[in-house]
Amino acid sequence: RLPDPDEAWSTLVITGEYGTGKSWMAAHIFLREILSGRSQLPRIIAATKPAVAGVVSGASGLLRWLPPHVSRDWKPTKGYAGELTIAGVEVRCYSADSPGQMIGEGADLDFRDDVAKWATSAGEDGARAAWIAADKSCREGYARAIVPTTPDGGDFIAKLAAGDGRVVVPELGRRRAGLVDERRARALVGRPELGLAVAAGADEAR
Repeated sequence: RLPDPDEAWSTLVITGEYGTGKSWMAAHIFLREILSGRSQLPRIIAATKPAVAGVVSGASGLLRWLPPHVSRDWKPTKGYAGELTIAGVEVRCYSADSPGQMIGEGADLDFRDDVAKWATSAGEDGARAAWIAADKSCREGYARAIVPTTPDGGDFIAKLAAGDGRVVVPELGRRRAGLVDERRARALVGRPELGLAVAAGADEAR
């Protein structure tokens, strides 16, 4: 199931190999928060500008899952990494290889796509700088982040989260013989008192 909107959570990390449904789950949560009116300052952060376009209009992109009656406008050549509007709400788009773009502009909901690729495109130091910039600027309203990523990205997030009480990622969805199905995407959560949600595996969300 998708996390209940009334549950207190700030960062949801969803890990899984490619094709396991983590992007599907992240997209539905992201769109639900916008269409419900809970998010007024959403944004997308992906490794590069083309990766942002994939999150928006790719095979598993946000636009694919929007109901037909919902207005949308996608201009991939505008702004920092494209300009997207959903139901009249501007969704700001940024690439992790230019983290300075995010400084000074507050957000209340982040879609932080595939953090493992942030390190590939910007280097580990650049990816760390982008994550820190995103954390600092996601400060408005209820300030939530949805992070679909591969297990490598989960490992990287765990390093970034060391000592940070807001982000706790137990187990990192590691595959263990007889315990975790290789095809199962898992939503990783921290302790409820730290404001992180509990969610089922992405394959079960279908």
